[in-house]
Amino acid sequence: MTDAEEPADAEATDRPSLAEQRGVDAVYGASEDSHLLAEAAVEGATAGERAIDVGTGSGYVASALAEAGVEVVGDAFFMGYDAPWTLPFLRRNEVALVVRD
Repeated sequence: MTDAEEPADAEATDRPSLAEQRGVDAVYGASEDSHLLAEAAVEGATAGERAIDVGTGSGYVASALAEAGVEVVGDAFFMGYDAPWTLPFLRRNEVALVVRD
């Protein structure tokens, strides 16, 4: 939800918007995350380098990197072992990366 959208319940309307709470003009929506991540990844990479896509799983970041001449060699993927409601200090979750030369 963006700041322009109104929350459904009346209780939430009593709160200031997220932008007001943070003291900024606007807060970007979650749908913009992939684009912002892709821009940052392209700015930090140079043609001929290799990268692992750690975006949202849509391939958007990988395609932006490929267009910039970066070889995308794989993506990170989550391997969860515990339920989300497990206390954080008791969780045993992993993120895996495909490794190649």
